[in-house]
Amino acid sequence: MSYFWKDMARQTPKDKAPKAPKAAAADTEKPLPDPSTQRPGTSGTEAVLVSNRRQASETYLAAQKAERSYKTKKRSALAQANYSEAKDHFRQAAHHFKTSIALSFGVVKSTPYLVNQKLERQRDKAAEKRRLQAIERRKRLEAQLAKENAARGSIDAPDADEDAEEAEA
Repeated sequence: MSYFWKDMARQTPKDKAPKAPKAAAADTEKPLPDPSTQRPGTSGTEAVLVSNRRQASETYLAAQKAERSYKTKKRSALAQANYSEAKDHFRQAAHHFKTSIALSFGVVKSTPYLVNQKLERQRDKAAEKRRLQAIERRKRLEAQLAKENAARGSIDAPDADEDAEEAEA
């Protein structure tokens, strides 16, 4: 036996005799081994792995389909709710818009009344101001008259105050 790799790679040593002719081998066929006692070959393991991969791929695709279906159903329900709510808001908006237009026409029609009311308030305010100014002026004049009467030493001063009170009433 040789220790070199070239010699080890050979399957048949050089010194062995050649096998019997093929015609003789055809007469004596070998029986097939029992498949239950023999372990599966490489092709059997490969087939199992391929089968497992296919089954996992099918399971994955089914899970993806179920996930898509679930998401679609959830988003569809949310969209349905949003649509219903938006529809309700638009209905209310249309009603409010119609009401606002009708009320706006009413406001336009009654604008002269609003203007007259504002002018009347201004007139009342001005009249009140004039009344207060007149009272203030009368008080100043009465005070001035009282000083003048006091300076003259007149006795008629009380009569003048009574005449002013009668004029106010």
